[in-house]
Amino acid sequence: MPSTSLRVLTLCSSLSNAAGGVYGVQRSQAIHCQRLGVEVIAAGVEDSRWSIDRHEWENINANAFPSIFPKFYRRSPELAKFVNEKSRNVDLVHLHGLWQYPSFLTRRFQFEHRKPTLVSPHGMLEGWALRNSSWKKKLILRLFERKMLETAACIHALNEKELNDIRNLGLKNPICILPNGVEDRNVSISVHKKNEVVFIGRLHPKKGLVNLIKAWSTMPEEILKTWHLRIIGWDDGGHERELESLVRTMSLERCVSMTGPLFGAEKQKVLDEGRLFVLPSKSEGLPIAVLEAWESGLPVIMTPQCNLDIGFRNGCAIQVDITAESIAKGLLQFFDQTDREQAEMGRKGKRLIAESFTWPRIAEQLLSVYQWIVKGDCPPSCVHLDA
Repeated sequence: MPSTSLRVLTLCSSLSNAAGGVYGVQRSQAIHCQRLGVEVIAAGVEDSRWSIDRHEWENINANAFPSIFPKFYRRSPELAKFVNEKSRNVDLVHLHGLWQYPSFLTRRFQFEHRKPTLVSPHGMLEGWALRNSSWKKKLILRLFERKMLETAACIHALNEKELNDIRNLGLKNPICILPNGVEDRNVSISVHKKNEVVFIGRLHPKKGLVNLIKAWSTMPEEILKTWHLRIIGWDDGGHERELESLVRTMSLERCVSMTGPLFGAEKQKVLDEGRLFVLPSKSEGLPIAVLEAWESGLPVIMTPQCNLDIGFRNGCAIQVDITAESIAKGLLQFFDQTDREQAEMGRKGKRLIAESFTWPRIAEQLLSVYQWIVKGDCPPSCVHLDA
């Protein structure tokens, strides 16, 4: 293993699948950077899945601590003590996500230790995201979040859209643009496909699932008899009950199922056996779920808000807007294709992943950002200095 003599403390409110795509990004970045010689320490707050998922960190020194009131803020005195102890011996802190206690600890790290920080907002500075629970975010921004962001050595944007969101808040920091990624399994696309349209993610109003279900209800009867819409994910704020009620009201129980969250091999099996992935979201950073679908050879229907226009340009995704009418039009466009055309869309998605979205490639770029932040070398090409 190469040695870089870098020590990085990576912080997040959760170190398990309870954090959704952010968890997968933080863990994968840590694992692949450590393979490149970085010494990585991960720290966060305990949740219901920590005991299940902690083995996924491989040989990373990963630590999760219990939280106290208020639970939504993820406050943890034990985490604070751990961060303070480790801060003396790390070169930088890499924060994943905003608006919770790890942001406060990052600001304290900046103030007390005068060492650099890299902040990955993961789409949490996008307009729609800022308007959601806006009073809490305005308060936190005023108390410490803005100062934490302004003091960061670099902010990590997933794409040009997020870079603009960051600049629109008046932040003048250097910004590196690095996408999310997935593991390239280098396996053939499964020929054992089911007539399933798949959604995987949080069951939250921003994901556009109400309009997806409404669009599904307008499909021709022959589609409803032979295809199945499978909604997989964990409830966020009671939205699952609203979706279940809508499915019953529209008498779609026989062709729509909501099966709760799936992880690991179970989730991978669904992707490998599905025929189409749909994400009609109102707001995203850069959704891991779409990348995982492409890696499994699935065509994708998604909105521009998923910030993956490269999929439209490369012919592996169908563009829709957030309305039920547009989603229905996109579904019919897919169903009007031949099996061969659908399979070719899937192959294009898999090629796109191999070319642009694998973790080893992205980790090398992230390492160059770490080295620049700590050692003051020339900034890598992914860093934008102009405000």
